[in-house]
Amino acid sequence: MANELTHSEQIHVLFGFLFILVGTIIILQNVNYLLLPWWKFLWPIFFLLGGIRLLTYDETEGKGSWLKSLQDTAVKQHKFLAVFLIISGLIEMMRSFKVIPLFSIWDYVFPAAFVFAGVLLLIRRDASWRAVLSHDIMGITCIAIGVLASLNRAIILATLFWYIAWPSLIIVLGVESMLFRGR
Repeated sequence: MANELTHSEQIHVLFGFLFILVGTIIILQNVNYLLLPWWKFLWPIFFLLGGIRLLTYDETEGKGSWLKSLQDTAVKQHKFLAVFLIISGLIEMMRSFKVIPLFSIWDYVFPAAFVFAGVLLLIRRDASWRAVLSHDIMGITCIAIGVLASLNRAIILATLFWYIAWPSLIIVLGVESMLFRGR
């Protein structure tokens, strides 16, 4: 059927929803709307669990082994992005629990992961023009998220607008991901 989503498109929809949810939580947290202290742990947990789900997701459609699926460029890209999500989720969770100090080099792991993910999305060229264009747009959005989050954490841009700007781009990334169609 023409209306059925491919495995890759299903992943994009799932992670689009995840990014919309995470961006919304971060905005509400940054404007102090989420007064319950445990809310700050939610989005790192979502990143961690989402990364684990993506890393272990069988993209072979039952046609081979997980390792063999890594020969596919799209699958390899999904697995690299899963690792970025897991690392970001772990670091942000440790920051939330104050296991690692705030205002240290660890503050920049999350923004750097988004910049690296953006570059990874920009270099893939083995798909249809539509998929390449979608990945280019998502890649530019990821890089913008990383740069703005980094500047915000460096206190260079520490106004309410900047506290909302980069998480809003995470929501935009979610919408872009949900709209992705590789065909």
